Amino acid sequence: MARGAQMSQQKWNLDGVDITDMAATGGSPVYFDFDAFEEMQISTGGADVTMQSPGVSVNIVTKSGTDRRRSRCEAARTRPTPTRSPTSSRRG
Repeated sequence: MARGAQMSQQKWNLDGVDITDMAATGGSPVYFDFDAFEEMQISTGGADVTMQSPGVSVNIVTKSGTDRRRSRCEAARTRPTPTRSPTSSRRG
């Protein structure tokens, strides 16, 4: 919330292109990979006249490409949910 603006008056931009989720106005439209960003520009007031919303504006600038080959791998592991608790086993 910035200078009295509503939460629904936030603006999300990716490299200057509006990506605001209209179904959940004010919310982030996607989950981000923060390693892909060069910088984040956040404006809370006094934005220029091209900004269409009086609230917070977030512009995410992605890193530029390169001719070098690089790779990265990420993994997330969760524990499987037990199908039966130990106390529910029957003895005959």
